[in-house]
Amino acid sequence: MKKLTALALMISLMLLQGCSSQNLWETKLEEKRLELSEAETVTFTADAVANLGTKEFSCKMDCLADDSGVTVQVIEPEIIAGVTAHISNDCTISYEGVQLYVGDLTASGITPVTAISTVVRAILGGFTQEIWKEQYGETELVVMLFYEDEDTDVKIWFQAENLAPVHAEIICGSAVVFSCDVTDYCIA
Repeated sequence: MKKLTALALMISLMLLQGCSSQNLWETKLEEKRLELSEAETVTFTADAVANLGTKEFSCKMDCLADDSGVTVQVIEPEIIAGVTAHISNDCTISYEGVQLYVGDLTASGITPVTAISTVVRAILGGFTQEIWKEQYGETELVVMLFYEDEDTDVKIWFQAENLAPVHAEIICGSAVVFSCDVTDYCIA
């Protein structure tokens, strides 16, 4: 009986520790969101892959997020380098005279171009479903799973020390439909 009671107590403590850890990271995320809301711009480079089911679309983009939305400029592939799109906060897309459409990634209409905006929106105000830590080599990462809609989640890996995003995925059902590595992340 004592062993059973001790086991139940240990399980309860482990669950409480997990809740406490999640609350800590949710608090840190709220602090980061406050810092981001006070920033003029956030810039980063995204090396992205969109899985369109029968084919993949890969590109590298410079991204700038500000009060008006997210602006992306394609760096690679070279054939479309320089194409710029602005995804406004109301999810409209405008291009500089070029229509670039490669298909929807999700039933809710997330495209490879709007996927970056979806990731930014999750960081700025998404509902966190789960938070856990992972080790990548010497780097401690915090992984947050955000709810997007009934079929879609956004998973983002952050550096534990400063909550700078390093990788993101958009998951529809059980399939990763978009992923990107984030570099040169800067808050100004």
